[in-house]
Amino acid sequence: MIYSMTGFGRGEATEDGNTISAELRTLNNRYFDFGLRAPRTISNFESELREL
Repeated sequence: MIYSMTGFGRGEATEDGNTISAELRTLNNRYFDFGLRAPRTISNFESELREL
């Protein structure tokens, strides 16, 4: 029987000198909520990423 749904994951990719890292964390949460911490130059894409 599962008593906890705590989890953590991290990934990183580099291409053409640009690095993107992503973290996923959960603590007994039933639903997914997406948040983006990024420079202003790419934070405009948060709504598009949220839809994906």
